[in-house]
Amino acid sequence: MFQEMKYITVSELNQQIKFQLEGSFFHCLVEGEISNVIRAQSGHIYFNLKDANSMIRCVAWRSNAMSFNGFIENGAKVEIQGKLSLYVPRGDYQVVVNRLAPLGRGNLYLAFEQLREKLQKEGLFNPEHKKLIPQYPKKIGIVTSPNAAALQDVLKVLKDHRPDIPYEVYPTLVQGIEAAPQIVKAMERANYEANCDVLLVVRGGGSIEDLWCFNDERVVRAIFASTIPVITGVGHEVDTTLSDFVADLRAPTPTAAAKLSSISQQEIMQTLDRCEYQLIQLMQNSMAAQEKALKERMVKLSYLHPMQKIKEKQVSLDAKAERLCSLMRTIHQKNIAVFQNFEKRLQIGLLTRKQIQLTEQLTRSEVQLNKIMQGQYQQLEKRLHNSVLLLDSLSPLKVLARGYSVTQKNDEGTLYAINSVESLTVGDQLVTRLSDGVVRSAIIDLQKTRK
Repeated sequence: MFQEMKYITVSELNQQIKFQLEGSFFHCLVEGEISNVIRAQSGHIYFNLKDANSMIRCVAWRSNAMSFNGFIENGAKVEIQGKLSLYVPRGDYQVVVNRLAPLGRGNLYLAFEQLREKLQKEGLFNPEHKKLIPQYPKKIGIVTSPNAAALQDVLKVLKDHRPDIPYEVYPTLVQGIEAAPQIVKAMERANYEANCDVLLVVRGGGSIEDLWCFNDERVVRAIFASTIPVITGVGHEVDTTLSDFVADLRAPTPTAAAKLSSISQQEIMQTLDRCEYQLIQLMQNSMAAQEKALKERMVKLSYLHPMQKIKEKQVSLDAKAERLCSLMRTIHQKNIAVFQNFEKRLQIGLLTRKQIQLTEQLTRSEVQLNKIMQGQYQQLEKRLHNSVLLLDSLSPLKVLARGYSVTQKNDEGTLYAINSVESLTVGDQLVTRLSDGVVRSAIIDLQKTRK
């Protein structure tokens, strides 16, 4: 008998159902609450009509919708008149609305407003309770359904946004009667384990009934009680739930919540590049200042070198000796002129006696003068000798002669003093000055003395 039955196509079956529905429910009156209103560019309006237990799709064609467009809004309780129709390609049935009359706000909308007002009076939405979202979380928690498309979107964004941050999924239902208690348990588990620095509570788009679990008072209070900062990304940008009001940060979509969970890798790289540039500038400025100070000290050191002092003293002594010789020649020439003048004025007899006297006086004066000059010269020579001995005792060459040496860093022909092992690296060229020569070497190992 089963083999004698004639098979029909799906389209034929839907056509038969359409014929039966439209013939039996050509005229019907229905009341309920409007949700998920969609106004198409064509002017048609699509929405759902629901009560506490069921929902049916409705459509108001543009020709009829213009007369009652103002009454169609989410949460409105209305009475509609129309006929039942079936959309054959998908097998969906709907009510084609001809008339619509408002009856007031729906129960769900009123419940939403009452709970929102209650929680607002308790201060759950106050800004002072909002926790700061960490910019650099070590781990991200995700409270959502493991089978939801929103989770895959979030994971894809995290992989592109911050692949270095691990994450943990706290699985829960996000739709239906059991969703609210499961969300609360997932939140409590995340806070008990305390493994994450931020929690993402996410779900994709849907009707107001699909998202209603995020208006549940238990879920709202669980988010408020969370010690971990919470970012909500529920539905689309136009969808707003009580969980969004109490969350520390509301994202318009699940993917936006993933982006807001941390600073992006690109931003971190830009910050590091900026810090690197500033550090290089500071190092260059510091090195330039140190190099300038070193050159100034080298100039001062060249003026304070012991040999420089000896040369200055030698020049001073040479100048004094030259002035003394010039003075002695001047005095000698002056005395000769005086004696010649006396010789002309005196008689020959007196001149001879006087000459003898003056010659003796001149000899004595010359001996005395030579004695004085010899004493002054010896005194100056002694002072010069003492100064040379003093400078010689202070000379670094004497220190080198006692077995010490001076080691300097050779940087492209410029010698720098070595103050610490921190300024040296393996491979640096060194110049060591000894009393009898210079040794050039290179560093092969560095060891810092422990204090």
